[in-house]
Amino acid sequence: MQQHHLAKRSLIESQGGDISFLTNYLVELETIQPGWSSEFMLRSDNTLSRFFWMSPYQKETARSFGGVIIIDVSEGRNMYNMYLTTMIVVDGENRSKSVAYCLSSSQDTDMFTWLLKSYSIALYGSNNIAPIECLFSDRAVSIANACRTVWPHVFHGVCLWHLAQNIIRNLGSRLGDNFNLFMDHFWHVYGMGSPATFKIAWQKLLQNWPKAIRYLEDHIAPD
Repeated sequence: MQQHHLAKRSLIESQGGDISFLTNYLVELETIQPGWSSEFMLRSDNTLSRFFWMSPYQKETARSFGGVIIIDVSEGRNMYNMYLTTMIVVDGENRSKSVAYCLSSSQDTDMFTWLLKSYSIALYGSNNIAPIECLFSDRAVSIANACRTVWPHVFHGVCLWHLAQNIIRNLGSRLGDNFNLFMDHFWHVYGMGSPATFKIAWQKLLQNWPKAIRYLEDHIAPD
């Protein structure tokens, strides 16, 4: 494994470093299969800060099923100390499909604003006409800010897994032995079939669980 890594590193350096290697590789891909899109951003020392790319197949998939976008950000970093952000759609057979990738050294608002603009330009040639209805992610403020800036018409929701984890972290100890009963009640409310029935059930949830009211109203209701 170590020898493989050293050989790969040597190949990259022989082509002028990371940026030159990536650029040359994408030129080769474009020759074989036209339609690739990529964007780079460099630091002042000419090292890679951000790298976004989409393949022709990913672009076709995004145009077909990209009304709803899911953004998934890695918690860890790779060997270059960079995060991986993946943009995902769900196709007509309920399968998750990765439609864009971005390596970045940060996860701030500026980076996600750049990412959403790069995605829109790659697909539609403009950053403000993307026919997207919903974007789901964790509750990162940086993603929410970027969505409001680039796609103000798009609903930004919190994915169900993160929603549940947030409730567990914030209400688990507060409700103690009653927490599982609360969650049963919460998911029942969540599954209401219309806005009208949801509002009625939500008010009943607040009445039945006074210890949870503040967190539910301040953090869960907006989502």
